[in-house]
Amino acid sequence: MDSSRKLGRLMKVNSSAYDATKNALLEQYDLTSRQVDLLGFLREREGHEATQKELTEYLHASCATTSGVVKRLTEKGLVERVTCEDDRRSNVIRLTDEATSVVDECVREFRSMDELVMAGFTDEDEELLMDLLERLLANAEGLVQQLRDGGY
Repeated sequence: MDSSRKLGRLMKVNSSAYDATKNALLEQYDLTSRQVDLLGFLREREGHEATQKELTEYLHASCATTSGVVKRLTEKGLVERVTCEDDRRSNVIRLTDEATSVVDECVREFRSMDELVMAGFTDEDEELLMDLLERLLANAEGLVQQLRDGGY
C-alpha cells in the first residue's frame, strides 16, 4: 500500500480537516468543535442534562479534558452545574436556555457543511461510509479493551 494511503494517516488527516472546517464555522460563536459536541449531546437528552462521567464517555476524552470543556462552557453561560436530585452529593451538567438556540444554529451549520463535504457521494456511498466507519470504531474500541486486558 502506498504510504500516503495508510489507514491511520488517512483517518488522522480526514479528522483534522473535518475538525478544522467545523472550528472555522464555529469562530462566529466563540466555540470549539468539542464544546458544540458536548452541547449537542446535552440538547438531545431528556432534561438536557448529564453527569460529567456520561459526558466524558460521550466525548471519548479524559476527565480533565471534559472538566475543562465544562468549565469554559459554564463561564460562557451555556451550561450550569446543578445538584443531582437522586444523589445530592453529585452534580449534573445542564444546558441553559441561551445554549439551546446556539446549539440549534450550529446544528444547521453542520448539516450544511456535511452536505458540502459529501458532495459527489451518492446516498448509497454515504450509507456505506457511515457503516464502515462505525465498524472501524467498534473494532478499534475492542482492540483497546483487549490491550488493556493484557493483549490481543
